[in-house]
Amino acid sequence: MPWKLYSSPVIIQYFLGALGAFLGPMVAILLVDYYWVRRGRIDMDALFSADASGPYHYRRGFNPEALIAFVPAAVVATVLALVKGFEDVAPFSWIFGMVIAGAIYQLRSRGRRIAGEMAEEIIPAQVTDVEDSGGVGLDGPESDVKTPSTVR
Repeated sequence: MPWKLYSSPVIIQYFLGALGAFLGPMVAILLVDYYWVRRGRIDMDALFSADASGPYHYRRGFNPEALIAFVPAAVVATVLALVKGFEDVAPFSWIFGMVIAGAIYQLRSRGRRIAGEMAEEIIPAQVTDVEDSGGVGLDGPESDVKTPSTVR
């Protein structure tokens, strides 16, 4: 019965340590990409586009630079979180993972950095509201439910 595993505080601690070991590097990559690489400029239309030539498509939908930064950072953070010899630093394994992933991603993304200052405002989407364009609702043309596409 797997749910009985969570009756032990040690198992819960290991689970949370492993979770942090994966989330720490992921958060670092997202932060470096948003603040350092893209300078706060997000193209909302391209972000949700499946176009293979879009700026967020990368290679078959995966950012290889992010994966190269994530894997070693997650491995180091997981070892620090789960191996018995590192119990003193285990609560901070996610921080080690963040620093490693952030540094690797920043170094590997130098050529893609957008020039200029941080964006002062959100770049609005170019798509108009579905209702304004006579668009299709969630369940087809006769649906009463309409989905707005504009993010403001």
